[in-house]
Amino acid sequence: MSLFQISNQSFNIASMLYFFAFVLYAGQLASSKKIFTSGSSWMARAAWAFHTGALIVRWMDAGIAHPPWTNLYESLVFFSWGVMTAHLILEIKFGFKLTGVFATAVVFSAMGIASLHPNKEIEPLVPALQSWWLLFHVFMACIAYAFFLASSFVAVFYLLKEKVRLETMAAVAALICILFLGISAGKAFFLTGDIQFFKVTRMANAAGVSQDVIMNFKGPDGQKIQEFINLPYAKYFFWPLLLLYFGSGIGLYFSNKKMPKYFFGAAVLLHAALIALIFTEATHIQGMAVKSNPYRVAGIIMTFGIAAFFAFLFVFKKKVIAKLPSLDTLDSWSYQAILIGVPFMTLNLVSGAVWAYYAWGRYWGWDPKETWALITWFIYLIYMHQRVLSGWKGRKTALISILGFFVVIFTYLGVNLVISGLHSYATS
Repeated sequence: MSLFQISNQSFNIASMLYFFAFVLYAGQLASSKKIFTSGSSWMARAAWAFHTGALIVRWMDAGIAHPPWTNLYESLVFFSWGVMTAHLILEIKFGFKLTGVFATAVVFSAMGIASLHPNKEIEPLVPALQSWWLLFHVFMACIAYAFFLASSFVAVFYLLKEKVRLETMAAVAALICILFLGISAGKAFFLTGDIQFFKVTRMANAAGVSQDVIMNFKGPDGQKIQEFINLPYAKYFFWPLLLLYFGSGIGLYFSNKKMPKYFFGAAVLLHAALIALIFTEATHIQGMAVKSNPYRVAGIIMTFGIAAFFAFLFVFKKKVIAKLPSLDTLDSWSYQAILIGVPFMTLNLVSGAVWAYYAWGRYWGWDPKETWALITWFIYLIYMHQRVLSGWKGRKTALISILGFFVVIFTYLGVNLVISGLHSYATS
């Protein structure tokens, strides 16, 4: 077995273990049994060990000058490793395990997207990436993002402990689901009502080997070649789902009554049915595969996870709150995670500017990725400034940390997938 195959198998094992870790972390929200409290941590650590080994083996296979974070597939795998590393450091340091349900969910989702990527091969670096700055710059960004996300995980539990209305939090979650579901559906859905996936077909490559090709590429003449497959019946799920989330979100925000909760629960069930439909049709419709639009599928699954978490809290809220430490402790943990992330983000920006000078002859060019990285940095600088100089603590800083979660996700993935720029090589 080659190093490449060993690496891929290790990634697959890590992904499976992360899923089991997620189940165990979720279980400890409602139960104090040892299988959940201890089993979740050991399962996560075993997954992290396989994950780390897979990255090392892939790096050995590629060569020392080719770190395993040079394209979107590798970046997703490395980013998920950083998120789990940050969580395990905070878990071991503070003994707080409940954020593991978020960490494993994010990691399993990122690994899932990576597993759907059509091209996992180790390829030669493009000229812009042939620099030792690549190793330093991307590593700094990954660690910064990981600790920022860890801070936001703790912030959610802070708001829950502070007795912010769960209905209000669920209402915000419902509106977030509407936003990301709308993005996942794509503009064709709002123009034609159809949910479209790129067609996958078998074609021979330059070596004459038959392989799956996603029909979204540029031909030899530079013309874009695109072919789509409509997902039958999906629109009959999407529109009611958006309406249910909207209606339940408005109802939850203005009322504590049970009816909006029932509508929210109905939305979660319909959401699960939509996911089942996508994967069922992907096995029956010729030319359709979920890997042709992995980010669309990931967006739909991610929003389901957010909604399902709050539906879970409606049932087990009291048990979860009873497991939480004091507000001051949660606030301190969230702050310490950001305290680690900000220096790494600063080094990321500085190293990126120096690298840009050597690669493109300028330190800063307002490329979309540069701009959003700067926005991310400013958000956490505002957090630090307001906390240190203005005495902000508690709910205000927790809300900034949670806002940072969405900015980090957009900076990391959204910019490359929505806005073209000099960093667009990372979409390949």
